[in-house]
Amino acid sequence: MPIWENEFFTFIPPNEKTPQAFVAWGAKRVFQINENNTHSFEELDAWLNEATHPVFGYLAYEAKKLTENLAYKNTCEDGSDLVKFFEAEHVYTFQNNRWVAVTEEQPNERSEVEALWDFAIAPPTHHEKIVFTCEETQATYLEKFKHIQAQIQRGNYYETNFCMGFTGQGKLHAPLEDFKRLNEKTEAPYAVYYSDSNIHLLCSSPELFVKREGNTLTSSPIKGTIKRGSNAEEDVMNQANLLNSEKERSENIMIVDLVRNDLSRIATKNSVRVEALCALHSFKNLHHLISDVSCDIAPTTSFTTIMKALFPMGSMTGAPKISSVMDMEKMEQRSRGLYSGTFGYILPNGDFSFNVIIRSAIHNRHTATTYVNVGSAITRAAVGEQEYEECFLKAAATLAIFE
Repeated sequence: MPIWENEFFTFIPPNEKTPQAFVAWGAKRVFQINENNTHSFEELDAWLNEATHPVFGYLAYEAKKLTENLAYKNTCEDGSDLVKFFEAEHVYTFQNNRWVAVTEEQPNERSEVEALWDFAIAPPTHHEKIVFTCEETQATYLEKFKHIQAQIQRGNYYETNFCMGFTGQGKLHAPLEDFKRLNEKTEAPYAVYYSDSNIHLLCSSPELFVKREGNTLTSSPIKGTIKRGSNAEEDVMNQANLLNSEKERSENIMIVDLVRNDLSRIATKNSVRVEALCALHSFKNLHHLISDVSCDIAPTTSFTTIMKALFPMGSMTGAPKISSVMDMEKMEQRSRGLYSGTFGYILPNGDFSFNVIIRSAIHNRHTATTYVNVGSAITRAAVGEQEYEECFLKAAATLAIFE
């Protein structure tokens, strides 16, 4: 059996902007929280302390009910759990242009890992075309947009992230090949492929939620998006338009303030700092404005303490976080599930890196349903038709891999 057909498998591909690339499969141990079991979120810390190999896994967006003492009602409709981590039996990392074993040395596994990276990106032999249906027409979107603007006018929140989804029926016969095509289209620094017995996650995220390096935390929220130009002149013009957009900059700065506030809940005194504000970052198909916010923490600060302070991430909620999240639960057609959650790895020394699950497809293996979700930040200065168009722009690369 190929390594990528193991029940637990993850692939974080090499990218010059990626902190660390991994191939990992097989589960020595699994930690799982869903709607039916009674594990507390804090039990994860003790489980992590026993790890001797890197740990991989996710918090679904609906895990917000575990990190805030509020009656959030949504459950995961896409087949994901609230929380799921596995300590991998076999781990390889990419160093000096080659895959190196982190766990035991296995020559036959090395050859499979090399084959995983080198296989040609081609349409699968048994490709089943998946037709997606958008949950929001422009008319229904604009009606909800008016409600959101009214909430902003009343002062219930001043920014929110409203998401809509595309749903497609049909089995994914070669999801890893689909992911590699997606990765080729986007070359995103926080891309990941993950599969277990319930789901496939194909994620081409450009956004870092949070990373820990020693006693330093860094979060890099994205707010501000524009497409790449069709030629060099147009591309430069689009960059300038994004950098000079008061609307896009204000969206970014609002979330930076939220992240600063979240970090201050666990930071050592006077250590929260903005390392970069509204910096332009160019990717293969889009330009983004990205800020970097960091802080220092006490060495004993646990993983769940950090997540309870920061999750869900401000770039996918809005501000103030709680009021905007609760209203979006009412406005969005269905729960986000894994989308807007976070996937990452935790090293045995406690360092970690977690992305924001956007620009992604989540496939429920039991129902043969694929979910592609998108969202945009809405402020008082937003224009409904433009926000609707932005959602399709963000979804384009993901939807294209399914033809």
